[in-house]
Order: sequence, then structure tokens, then C-alpha cells
Amino acid sequence: MLLKEFVDISKLNKLKPASGRVLISEPFMDDENFSRSVIYLCEYNEDESYGFILNHILNPSLSELINEIDNKDFSISYGGPVSSDNLFYFHNLGNRIKDSKQLSENLWTGGDFNEITSLINSREISVDNIRFFLGYSGWSKSQLTNEMKSNSWIVSEIDQSSIISIDQNLWQSILSEKGGKYKIVSNFPIDPTSN
Repeated sequence: MLLKEFVDISKLNKLKPASGRVLISEPFMDDENFSRSVIYLCEYNEDESYGFILNHILNPSLSELINEIDNKDFSISYGGPVSSDNLFYFHNLGNRIKDSKQLSENLWTGGDFNEITSLINSREISVDNIRFFLGYSGWSKSQLTNEMKSNSWIVSEIDQSSIISIDQNLWQSILSEKGGKYKIVSNFPIDPTSN
């Protein structure tokens, strides 16, 4: 019996996608953009949805990509395949950053990048306040709904305060914490034939 048949993802999905929840890729997803991904959904509706992959960290630091930034503390994550040449960010600084859009109680996205650059360089904000992404994950009308029907994603809640922190093991951690079959899924090898 194949491992994929052992765990029916549709039986694990108790929640529906919604803004502020995360999508956890099923363990056998072979799409290199989303394999073992945890995606924070910034917006979810019938017409379109978007979010950022939380657990795929890139090698260059922010200061290596943006010459104006002289603080080497900030990492960049791969947010997804859409607009992957563009820098996106979310933060917990609220209206302190002009033109930010509130996503949840303690999470905002966007805002004046010149102001952010200045605050990073002056060490007034830290890695505990802001997170950067190259690209984002986006779905057009009905696309995510169809992916849910094909059992590509498990939907879960996430502690909003942990969104900014970086955890490359987040996929495994979330599933393992859920226990039961989720924990079993979290331990599946990337290549089941190597087991």
C-alpha cells in the first residue's frame, strides 16, 4: 500500500481556508514551489487569494539585495512564484509605518519602504518586527478551491505572533503538534521510496 493511500488528506481537513489561517502542503506535493510549504493566507475570497510561504528561507540577506540597508540581521524568505523579483514584507509595527495595510490584530503588510529602511539602519526595528519575502503565492478565481478539492492542502490555525519569526521546520512542527495522523504525515520522507 502506498503511503499516500494511508493518509487521506480530505479526512484531515477540518477547517476551511480563510484569511489568517495557513495552508500546509500535503507531503507528496511534487511542485517545487510548494513542496513541504506552510503558507500564511493574507487574503482569501472567491475571486482571488494570496499569501506568503513561511518556511522557505533564501540565502542572501536583505542587505545583500538592497544596498541602502546596512544591517545584516534580516533574512529573506521565498514567498512564492508570483512576482518573485519583487520584495514584500509584513510587520507588527502597525500604523508606525505609513501606508501599511492591517491583516490581523497584530500584523500589517506593506508601507513606506524608505521609512522601513531608515528604521532598520538606525536599529529602531529588529527581526522581531518585520519579515521580508521575494514573491508571493497567489490563486485566481476557483484555483485554490480546486486545489482543496484535490487534497493538495491541509488548513490550520497559527499563532499570529509566530508569523514574523523564521522556522524552516515549520511544516513538520505544525503537523507534529496536531498529533495523530498529522504527526505520522509530518514524518513521511520527501521520497517515500528512500525509506
